Order: sequence, then C-alpha cells, then structure tokens
Amino acid sequence: MASACIVKMKFASLLIVLWYFATSLCLAKEPSNARKITTRLNPDCDVPECQDGYNGSYANIAHIKAVGSEDTLHYVISTIGVPSVVVIRADPTSSLSFNWKNLLSDNATDRSGSITLTGTALKNSFAVVFTELIEYNDVDDKATISSYFHGNTTTTNYTIHDFGEMMWSEVATVPGNKNSAIFSHTVFKNDSDVKKAEGFLSFTFNAYDNTGRQSVLPKMEYNMNNTLLDLLLNNLTAMYDKSRFSVGVVMIGTSQDKPDITETRSLDDEYTPGVFKMFDWSTKPCLKEDGGYLEWKPICYTSSSRNRLSGTYVNSDDRTDGMNQKHYLERSVAYSYFGDKLFSADMTTSGTNISFGLSEDGFYVKKNYTVWSATIGHGTPPQDAISILVIGVISAGLGLPVVIILFGGIFVIVKKHMAKKDQVMGNFSNSYSQINS
Repeated sequence: MASACIVKMKFASLLIVLWYFATSLCLAKEPSNARKITTRLNPDCDVPECQDGYNGSYANIAHIKAVGSEDTLHYVISTIGVPSVVVIRADPTSSLSFNWKNLLSDNATDRSGSITLTGTALKNSFAVVFTELIEYNDVDDKATISSYFHGNTTTTNYTIHDFGEMMWSEVATVPGNKNSAIFSHTVFKNDSDVKKAEGFLSFTFNAYDNTGRQSVLPKMEYNMNNTLLDLLLNNLTAMYDKSRFSVGVVMIGTSQDKPDITETRSLDDEYTPGVFKMFDWSTKPCLKEDGGYLEWKPICYTSSSRNRLSGTYVNSDDRTDGMNQKHYLERSVAYSYFGDKLFSADMTTSGTNISFGLSEDGFYVKKNYTVWSATIGHGTPPQDAISILVIGVISAGLGLPVVIILFGGIFVIVKKHMAKKDQVMGNFSNSYSQINS
C-alpha cells in the first residue's frame, strides 16, 4: 500500500510540473503582431554609382520594410555620406521613393527631401547616424576616449577616420537571411603592384519576422520591431602601439524629449555570462513605447568565436549636443529624409562616442579584431528576464520537495487514520464475537 501511494505522489508531482510549464508558456506567449518583412537593395537605382560604383566606391541603400496591421516600419540603411539608419513609422499602406540623382548631389538643397514617403508618417520617426571612427593612442591605458579626445585638432593623441571618405563595396545580403544588408569597407595594401586585402570594416544588419536571440554572444534579443546590428573591425592597421577605437554616434528624434541613455541592471546573466547591464539610448526616455532606441550590452569581442574569454568592455561618453556634428548629419540619409527640419526646433539630437576596450586587455593590436552588437528599433527596448526554463528548474527544485512533504504528510495522516479505523473495527468485531458466544 505504501509503494502505491508513493507512485501516486510522484505522478501528481509530475502533473504539477507539467502544468506549470504549460501555464508559463501560455503566459509568455506574445500577442499576435505579425509583420511581413521585405528588403530591397538600392531600390529603383538608375545611376552608375549603384550599379558600377564610382572611383571604387558604391552608393548603397537598403530599404527594409516591416508591414504590420496597425503600422509599417521603414528602415533606410545607407553608407551614403556616412553610415546611417533612418526608422520611419507610418501607416500600413505607406511606401518610400528615392530620387537617386538628388541623393548623390553635392548640393545640400538637392539632397534635402530626396527620400519621400507616400502615406502618413507617425510621430516617432528617428535616426541613428555613425559619424566617424576615432582611433586614439591610449598611452595611459585608461580605456576611455574622453581622456584624450577634447576636440583639439592639433593633438597627436587621436586620428579621425571619416566614414564619408571610405570606399564601400556594393551592399549585399547575409547568407541565409534575405532580410539583411552588409555594408563593408575593405582596406587594401600594395604588394608588388598587386592589391591585397589587409583590413576590413563592416556594418551588418539583420531583420526578422519573429522573436529570438543571436546564436552568438552577447545574444541580443531581436523582434519584429527592431533590426540587429553588428559592427566589425577586423585586422585594421593601427596607427599607434596602444591604439583603441571609438565610433561617434548621433541619435536624432522628433520628440521634444532629449534622447538619453539609461542603464538597467539584472541579477541574471544567463544569456551573456558576466554581464549584468543593458544600455538603452531612447529618443523618448519618458515614453519609450512611442519612441525609438539603440540598445546594447557593455561588451564586445576580440575573437570571431565570441567566447567569454574574448569579451572586453564597451564604454560610452557623456551625451553632447549632436548639432556639433552638423557637417556629418547634412551628408547623411537622415538629412535626405528630414531635410532642413533636421536642424529645426522640431528635432532633438544627442551625441556620444562608443569606445571599445578595457584597461590591461592588450589594446586593439593584441587581437586586431573587435565586433560589437546592438539593436535599433521602435517601441520599448527588450529587457533580459529569467527564462521559462530557469524558472521551471528553480520551481521544480524548490517545489518538488514541498509537494513531496505535503503529500507525505497527507499520506501519514491518512495511514494513521486508517490504522485507527482498523483498530476500532477490530475491537468492535471482538466485542460482537464475545456477545454471541
């Protein structure tokens, strides 16, 4: 009898665990908000700069369109001028058109409005502009660019590599993902009059029609409302023995809120071991669900394997007014869409330098490789939470002993009750026998 009760207890415990997992999965299920995603590379381009290049460089635009039932997100990603991402939230039937002749004009007036929207633009369109790649000589191994970069053009502590002067290869998709774009700059060296690839810099963007995570560290979460970015610096020739790199970034929003970076902390490092922070640069810090964002974890990797040992720190400076980068912004596709409104009171800007490296990590020259991941999207930025699997394991570990104790207690009480009942019945039976004798 005891063994039968134990079997029943185990079966009941198993049912409880299975019920918990089923309930957790149902609760975690996201509301249906499917988007149909399509990507066009150099859409409707009718100029040689797209098809054949110009002086070794291509004019590149990727238009990723994510159509939902309530709105459409247009991602305009380009290296024209400087690498930029414009995110336009518009009605579901909206579309974009590109005037390529004006897009590539040297005249700012022509470039203004060369990207036009057919449909109704909603209020939270924004842009992220990568203005420059800064290489600085970290002689004191502080791993912070603010120690050396103060806008003094006569100093020898840093060198600015202008993205606008780089030669960009023709934009292509990532193998296995048609909704993606790779913008790459290859540095060549002359060896016996033969050009050989020496260094490589690239911006890679991936869009998805579902929710998931990168297959590699830092396993950033992607969804239907954002696009995943990887910035790669591979085998670049360092100008200093103690070179570190930093990228200048400007966030542009249409809200009166000043774009700002907020830090969130977590007790769990399940997805990115050793990292308990997340940084969100939002265009509407007080109403994130209606704004745009650039999100990253403070870690980059010095190896293509992206293992824990190859991780190093990512640091961002205090925010500055992005308008001091006006000469870059005016060359970007952000200006091609927003036009002169970009420099009006209707728009807000914020700038920072995102630097790669940690004190005593050997500087860039130790591995000659740095890759950094981030997401750019609309709405509330994703936040890491303890996964259902971990919750289930913890619950099972803590819950099963409780269940066993509970059922064990019930079993003991029932057994004692049955034993007492048997004793009473036995006594009654004996008494009945004595009366009839």
